Amino acid sequence: MNNIEALNIIFENGDNILIKNEDIKDFYISNIDSKGNEIPYEQTIIKNKLYANFMLLKLNNKLLDSNVIKRIKSRNDITEVAIVFNNHKSIRFIIASNANPFAGIYNNDYEYLYEDDKSLGLLLSEYNIKYKNNLFI
Repeated sequence: MNNIEALNIIFENGDNILIKNEDIKDFYISNIDSKGNEIPYEQTIIKNKLYANFMLLKLNNKLLDSNVIKRIKSRNDITEVAIVFNNHKSIRFIIASNANPFAGIYNNDYEYLYEDDKSLGLLLSEYNIKYKNNLFI
């Protein structure tokens, strides 16, 4: 986490929230196969964007702004995550989704939220990860 300045969470409607490094307890983004093995990121047709089908984000909900928590919890509509590095460069990842863009409301069933007294966890994966809560303890 030393090289990351912030994460920018981008939602389907264009909203975004910037999460500063000090609010992040843990972060991992990857592309995995059905057995959980890491595979190379896929290039998208848009320059400087990669595809990731697994993201784990654990936030300190004691430090995090309550509006950020409310926005993350309000809908399952995250479409991208941008990593902003200390040198102010960034890379964007398109996140796996099963949401129908033509439905009345965008809902990505691949988003999973975990919350306890100290943490807010977010897991995005197209695979049914066993023991999801254990990833956040």
